[in-house]
Amino acid sequence: MAVPRMSRNAALWGIALAAILAGLVTYRFTNPNAVSPTIVRDIPGFATTAANPNAADIAFVDQDGIPRTFQDYRGRLLAVFFGFARCPDVCPTRLFEMSQLMEQLGSDRERVQVLFITLDPERDTPALLKSYLAAFDPSFAGATGTPAQMETLAARFYVAYRKVPLGDDYTIDHSAATYLIDPAGQQVFVSGSDTTPAQMVQGIRALLASSSQ
Repeated sequence: MAVPRMSRNAALWGIALAAILAGLVTYRFTNPNAVSPTIVRDIPGFATTAANPNAADIAFVDQDGIPRTFQDYRGRLLAVFFGFARCPDVCPTRLFEMSQLMEQLGSDRERVQVLFITLDPERDTPALLKSYLAAFDPSFAGATGTPAQMETLAARFYVAYRKVPLGDDYTIDHSAATYLIDPAGQQVFVSGSDTTPAQMVQGIRALLASSSQ
C-alpha cells in the first residue's frame, strides 16, 4: 500500500528534527569547551540547531553560475530552503509563501536573502534555477553544484531526503524546514512542521532587530 505524500513528508520532517537534535548533542560531546552562541531572544516557531554555515567544505554555485559560500551573504539574513525545481507541491508552495513574506517586510526586504538549495543538481542547473526562481521573486537566489557538494550541504543542515523512482523518471521526497541564518552567520534557526507564515515574519524581524543592536 502506498504511503500518502503528506505522511511521508511528516515522517521525513520528524527524521530531520531527530537528526538536528542528534547533531547538537554530538557537537557538544565532541566540543566540550565550546561556548554556545548567545541566543538574543526566543523565536516562536523556530528551534536552534548545530548547523554550521561556516564549515570549510560548504561550497556551491549560484543561479548565475558564480562559486559561492555562505560568507558571500554576510550582512543579510538568509532564509534557506532545500528542494528541487520539479517538486510538485511543497517547494512551489513555500517559495510562493516566501514571496508574500518579502512583500510584508517592506524596506527590510533589502536585508534578507532567500536562498533555494537544490537536492537535484543533476537536473537543476544554474540557468534552470534562475528561471524557476524568477517566477516567484527575481531577488531569490539559487544554489546548485556537484552531487557531492549538495550532499555535503544537506548533511550540514541535517536535511532528510531520498530519490524515489517514478516510472522512467524520479522524484525526491524531502523534509521541508526553513532555516534562518542571522546576518553575522553565527546562529541558525530551523522552522517546525507547524510554523506559520506570521511566525516566519516575526522570526525574521526579530533577527534583523537583534543584528542592529
